[in-house]
Amino acid sequence: RIYRNRLSHDFILEKELDFLKLDLQYNRNTGRFTAQYLFDELGHYDYLVYKKKSKGGCWLSQKGCSGRINVIPDMSGEIILEIFPDIHGHTRVYWKDRTGHPGLVYNENGEVIRLGRFSDITAHLKDLKNRYRITSIYLLGVQKRGSNREDWTPEATSPSPFSPVSLSEIEPSLGGEKEFKELVKKAHTIGVKIIVDMIPHINRKSSDVPDDYVVKCYDDGGNLVERASTDGRYGSWNDGKLLNYRKFEVWEYIARSILTLIEKYDIDGIRFDSSHAVPIMMKKNNYPYFYGTKRSHEEMVEGTIIVNDREDDHFITTGYFDSACSEIISSPFHYYSMLAIQRKLREKNKSFFINIAECYWGHERFLARTGIVPYNS
Repeated sequence: RIYRNRLSHDFILEKELDFLKLDLQYNRNTGRFTAQYLFDELGHYDYLVYKKKSKGGCWLSQKGCSGRINVIPDMSGEIILEIFPDIHGHTRVYWKDRTGHPGLVYNENGEVIRLGRFSDITAHLKDLKNRYRITSIYLLGVQKRGSNREDWTPEATSPSPFSPVSLSEIEPSLGGEKEFKELVKKAHTIGVKIIVDMIPHINRKSSDVPDDYVVKCYDDGGNLVERASTDGRYGSWNDGKLLNYRKFEVWEYIARSILTLIEKYDIDGIRFDSSHAVPIMMKKNNYPYFYGTKRSHEEMVEGTIIVNDREDDHFITTGYFDSACSEIISSPFHYYSMLAIQRKLREKNKSFFINIAECYWGHERFLARTGIVPYNS
């Protein structure tokens, strides 16, 4: 039996499951039962071997009798060029552009006097395609950013692209929605796909999510503060705040942001940042009182306050990657997001979508199970 994700349901009850039946053929030479099926649509397909009996039947639990098949686009030959719009043109290739789109420009003192825009990339699309033989462009920093560049690095000319205030709004200083839509439209006319970032945390000054979507911890002075963005192991970024991935509402927020980018801007793929760490779940602070007030059971379960200690030189995490089931099932968070994407693609009749994910720590196998293409730089 082959099962697949439905278009109309977020969650499917067992009684709603539908499946395709395939008869197994026995090969006397190999001593194996086999079946053939040609998958003609992207998505996740679960299979199992079902043994019929005179009355009813049963699933077979032996090794190899069940599993999942991820059908993804053929990405062989894809050449993806990464462009940070702010500094597009910094190689001086387009400094003599006569159309008013030189990209980033320095003066004689090495000071930035002009940052790049979406319209600069649009003007250079044909040349980029011919010069680098590209099939796709990954745009870094498309989403709307904060104003707290000093929290990233004092000498920065613009806020960090890795700490957006919104995951689905477009950065105005790059040309906003209008120039971004024009870029996507022009790219599609010449056969170039557009990929954008999905960041797993958000700017600390953002009001795009409620306060209870963010985890908190105690600082050195015993004050309860929002936890800065982190990969859960080594790094921390003070211009962002860490989302609480124990709350399903956060999963929905991330998935909804991706669907908005597909629906509103017709993007062709996402590049998931720090996916090797997501969902980031740091060890819960299980002390039952907060400044003398007893914490609710819901708050304790959802881990709204986390432990900020280090152990063996890294933070203490307790999420999917630390669990025994990580060797058996795919990441529930990424699987949920991928199902949502697949439903949207079917709805829009898109037959090609690129899901690439930044991956370190040897976590490639976990992401590959979900149909995501892991990579590292």
